[in-house]
Amino acid sequence: PNSIPLGYDSEANWFITIRERRKSFDLQVRLHPKDAAKAHIRMLEEKLGREEFIKSAIGTIEEAEHFVPGEEKPGCMSCYAGRCSFTINWQGEMRPCVILSTPSISVFEEGFEKAWNYIVGEVEKIRLSSKCTVCNMRSFCQVCGASALYETGFCEGTPEYLCEYTKEILDLLKKCI
Repeated sequence: PNSIPLGYDSEANWFITIRERRKSFDLQVRLHPKDAAKAHIRMLEEKLGREEFIKSAIGTIEEAEHFVPGEEKPGCMSCYAGRCSFTINWQGEMRPCVILSTPSISVFEEGFEKAWNYIVGEVEKIRLSSKCTVCNMRSFCQVCGASALYETGFCEGTPEYLCEYTKEILDLLKKCI
């Protein structure tokens, strides 16, 4: 009753409490970045099994250590939001993901094709932190426009919570191998 039945895949996600970001950290229900990273590593090892986990850890570490930064410039959205996925809420508003409230357009009023084309075009305009584009942890960091927006107030912001979380994941992976 208190565990997930075998055969079901689940994953913890820090987005769940994202709308609390305006509260001081001690009033938020999310874990401290270091504790969240530890939980993520435990979940990943359990999900992959020890052998695959070690292979994945080695690959992640090598990728971070051999990262060659390009020019520091604002990045683009790299998740599926507005590229091959979307959400439509109960009011018929299409959005790129469940977290972003904008861009938004009414599917009922505009039709699906026009709404989808609008979302795609608006997502292409979203820019991410230029600091993130030259970070050696970018390939496995979970930063996106939504996380940056809710952490910093704008999509081009650098969400320090995720920086600390991702750095801790890398440190923990190094300790695992």
